Amino acid sequence: MRWNEGINVAVKELQIKKSKSSQESSFEDLQNSLEHFFHILPLFHSLSVENLEYEDVHAKIYYQKDTPGFIDLNAPKQKLYANFTIDEPYIVLNIKEYTNRQEKLYLTGSLIADTKSLKLYTKLSLKVREYAELQLFSVANKKELHYRVKSLAPITHINELLSMAHLPKELDFWANRAIDAKSAKINKLYGLVEFTKLEDAYKNLYADLTLQKLNYTYNSELDAIHTKTTDLIFKDGVLFIYPREAYSYGMFLDKSWIKVNLTPQKEFLDIYLDFDAQLNKDVLHILQAYKIKVPFLQKNGVTKTDLHLSVDLRTIDVEAHGEFRTKKALFEYLGLDIVVRDAFIKLDNYDVNIPQMKAYFKDIASADLTAHYNAKVSQGKIDFKIHKLQAQKDIKLNTSKKPLALSYTIDPKGDYIYIANSYWNIKGFNLFIEKNKIAFDMKKLQLNIPPVTCSVDKVANGYISGIFDIKRMKLKAILDLLHFKYQGIEAAQTDTLFDLVYDKEFSVSSKDDILFTINGSAYKIAKLQTLFKEDEIAIKHTMLHIGEFIETKIYAKYKYDTQKAYVTLNKFTFKNPQTGEILYKNSKIPLIASFEKDRIYIHSQELQASLISTDKYWKLDIDTLNILAKKSAFLQKYKINNGKLSFQKESDESILKFKGLIHYKYALLTTRKKAINDYNISGYISKSQKVYIDINDKVHAKIAKDIQISLHNTGINLQQAIAFVQNLQEQSSDNTEPSPTVILQAKDSFIKLDKERVVLADTLNLQYYDDILTAQLRHKDGEAGFKLQQELFHLYGNNFNDQFMQNLFLISKFKGGSLDFSVNGTLDNYSGIFFVKDTTMLDYVILNNVLAFINTVPSLATFSLPGYDKNGLYVDNAYMRFEANDGLFNISDLYIGSKEIKILGKGNIDLNKDTIDLTMNLKTDLGSNISKIPLVGYILLDGDTISTSLKVHGPLKDPKVETMLAKDIVVAPLNIILRTLTLPYKLIQDGFDTEKKE
Repeated sequence: MRWNEGINVAVKELQIKKSKSSQESSFEDLQNSLEHFFHILPLFHSLSVENLEYEDVHAKIYYQKDTPGFIDLNAPKQKLYANFTIDEPYIVLNIKEYTNRQEKLYLTGSLIADTKSLKLYTKLSLKVREYAELQLFSVANKKELHYRVKSLAPITHINELLSMAHLPKELDFWANRAIDAKSAKINKLYGLVEFTKLEDAYKNLYADLTLQKLNYTYNSELDAIHTKTTDLIFKDGVLFIYPREAYSYGMFLDKSWIKVNLTPQKEFLDIYLDFDAQLNKDVLHILQAYKIKVPFLQKNGVTKTDLHLSVDLRTIDVEAHGEFRTKKALFEYLGLDIVVRDAFIKLDNYDVNIPQMKAYFKDIASADLTAHYNAKVSQGKIDFKIHKLQAQKDIKLNTSKKPLALSYTIDPKGDYIYIANSYWNIKGFNLFIEKNKIAFDMKKLQLNIPPVTCSVDKVANGYISGIFDIKRMKLKAILDLLHFKYQGIEAAQTDTLFDLVYDKEFSVSSKDDILFTINGSAYKIAKLQTLFKEDEIAIKHTMLHIGEFIETKIYAKYKYDTQKAYVTLNKFTFKNPQTGEILYKNSKIPLIASFEKDRIYIHSQELQASLISTDKYWKLDIDTLNILAKKSAFLQKYKINNGKLSFQKESDESILKFKGLIHYKYALLTTRKKAINDYNISGYISKSQKVYIDINDKVHAKIAKDIQISLHNTGINLQQAIAFVQNLQEQSSDNTEPSPTVILQAKDSFIKLDKERVVLADTLNLQYYDDILTAQLRHKDGEAGFKLQQELFHLYGNNFNDQFMQNLFLISKFKGGSLDFSVNGTLDNYSGIFFVKDTTMLDYVILNNVLAFINTVPSLATFSLPGYDKNGLYVDNAYMRFEANDGLFNISDLYIGSKEIKILGKGNIDLNKDTIDLTMNLKTDLGSNISKIPLVGYILLDGDTISTSLKVHGPLKDPKVETMLAKDIVVAPLNIILRTLTLPYKLIQDGFDTEKKE
């Protein structure tokens, strides 16, 4: 030690060890040690330590007053070499080299210590792993350290650098691990460190950095924010992140930014989203990450988003405040794609409010809506004012007076929808649906519709209930129809159930029988299946019954654009409701129906028939019966195949009218001169299925359980009537159904036997009952009766006058007298007798011809009748007895008796061969003219009479007449006599002639 120079110390080796009892040194201990060092350092003139050891550190120190000293420090991972000088009160340390081999940290610079004021000044250059080149400027005193940092080049590998800084736990995630950037630039970085509050050093830090290509993960469950550049500002313990050209989930974040508040009082993460976005699945995922539920999804369009999310980093509680605005966007809500216009949505924590929004669903619906929803308690309400709701072209909501009010209430106890009274226009009809409350299952997206009243103005009313699946757009409902009446169609029951189903297409079906009337006529539908398509209505597999007459399976398609229906009637049958007899049957009938305002037109090209229906009447015109007859057993049975018919039903009447013109095969009616084949018919069918018919204004019939027929002033064609009956018998031979009772009454009529012969009848009554046919005929005082049972018949009559006989027998006139007759047997084998008495034959042409022939033969002068031309021939009586068997008539007795002449005969007539073989005998009194008769071989003398025999044979229409003894004399006029004599037989025979020919 030299007093004038100070203390000189030289140490060759110095070892320093940590005491086992020593505690961790605090910053205050370090500060005190430095203070003591600065006070004693001026006492030394020189200091030399050749080897200082502390743990694994070896150091060499040299100092001499007024001469620069040095420190040379080595350790396995570190090395320091520095010069220092002492110029009181300053100590200057120049770090020539500091290397941290482990951290690859390189440091140079100067430290100046003011021993008097106890301040420390630093200027350091720092290089870390080729990642960063920094300059550090600082000023320290006993209490605090002020510093500023500058970057000399872009900083890379930021996370590694920050990890070396050992940031506080609360700062490490947000300022380190959440950051992934390519590089950083320090714009400004300075701060203050209070030595007594080192844990709060970050709160006095101000940093302004620019990061390149930052990916900032503010929530590990969400997509990071990806930026081109990002400004980071840290001040007052708060980190501000301002992304530039930032994207997240592919969305441009525009003016969005993040604030991380790390002060002990408020450790919050604040996210400010200010950008044009979509409330798509990604945005909804962001909201759901913070337990914010929004019940809709945006598919396209732009939503201006101004959203502030504040997250308590200790409790993870979230506050959210924001506004969403869009001019036009497409949202999915409850499975429906809804176009939104002029929407304003406000978010306030769990409250979602929609003060205004216009919503449109396709071209189907439009509405104004407001809403409020609290996501925390899952309660809310959406109010709609529906201006348009149009499912199809002709199905729409009527909002001409005011929009429809609808509200959807969300409640944990159960969601429901309230719909006010609504009015609809459906295919031109006005439908009313009563207000109702409908339960809504949010999980299944199903509406449970309770029974609700619905009605169509002046047409129908009832109840509808069911389930509507919104997600699948499926409806399954039941319509209970209580009343229906439209254009003459009226429901005949007050409780009809229909199944309504919508699954891409709308269908209506019913398992129950549906009873209704059309203009008073009863109809029934069974197994209804109706499908409503976009362009048509289809009906299939549906049974249709019209009264008790018609049964068919109907298939139909109604085209909206043409307003036409194409109908097919399968297995069509038309039957007699009284007997069940099938009148018409067809396997397939195509129809075309068209609709014009209040009219329905139906036409069948195949049947050549058409129908028109209005609310006042319906009318069916059948232009030809020929087509119908081909498939109608009834028409074939009665040979009705030529004509036309028309049916008409007035809506205010219970009867079905009909009229027509029929050209009939059987001329059942006749005049004296001409048979009638054309018949004008008219009539009606009553509600009780009774048929009333008028034919040519002459015949009136009532067909019910029994058939009643009345005639007046007309003729019945017997041959045609017999042919008609025989046809019916042949058609009905296999029919086991009981025949109806037939009652016929005729007045002032006649029965025509052939072209010139008629049977007059003042009255004619006919009854057919239980397969027994009876008839009674009256003319003046004459009466006749007839009975036919099981092919056995009996015909009798008596007291018919000369007028009756004159019309019955050909080319004859009678004066006075009467006719009796009796015939019985079977239709093929019968016998009978005709008897005429007390009559005078006047101007009998046949007898005139006979007498003219007799006058030409002198030998037959005895048989002449002088005065016949003036007075006629009085006949006391005449008769004929015969037997008929299969068209062969055996005449056993033929007699015409008068005072002047008597004619007897017998023989055969074969109608099958149209021949006659008859022997006749003419007798007259002998006394009056005996002197005038010459003796000839063929005149026989026998007491008081003379006679001659004639042989009549050959064709029935022109037979030959010969005398039995003189074969060469041809007496043709006797053929005329023969035909006259056989007329009574012909009266019976002709009645069955047609039967044999058929």
